[in-house]
Order: sequence, then C-alpha cells, then structure tokens
Amino acid sequence: MKCASKLQKRENTQRSLPGLCIAMGFVLLATSCSNQALFESIQQNHLQRCETIPIAQQAACEAHYQTSYEEYQREREALLREDVPN
Repeated sequence: MKCASKLQKRENTQRSLPGLCIAMGFVLLATSCSNQALFESIQQNHLQRCETIPIAQQAACEAHYQTSYEEYQREREALLREDVPN
C-alpha cells in the first residue's frame, strides 16, 4: 500500500512538472517585455477591436487609442503625483 501511494505521488509530480515549466516560461517571457512594448501591443489590440464595431463609431474608437507611450507616461506620472499625500 505504501508503494502504491509513493508511485501515485510521483506520477502526480511528473504530471504537474510540465505545467509548472510552461507557467515559468510565461512569467519569464512576460517580465522580459518592456512596458512600452506591452503598451503598444495592447494599443494595437484595441485598434483591431475598433475595426469590428459599426463604421460610424470606428473613427472615435480609433482616436481614443492613438495615445503615444510618452503621452501615456506623462499622464500616468501626473496622476501618481496627485495621489501622493502632502
């Protein structure tokens, strides 16, 4: 009975190991992306979604997602300064 239990634990560990390796790979990949690259990727995703809405709304949607990374950073830093208590 002890042998079967040890064998089952080993099989469970072996099954979860590939999943753990994949998860670690995603974490490493995600942390290797720069904030700017991530921002630009998300912007592109939003712009592609704008193409799926009615044509009359597409221009406004696209205009909403034309912010540059530098402009985003300035706005973000200004908001963070406002949140800091004096």
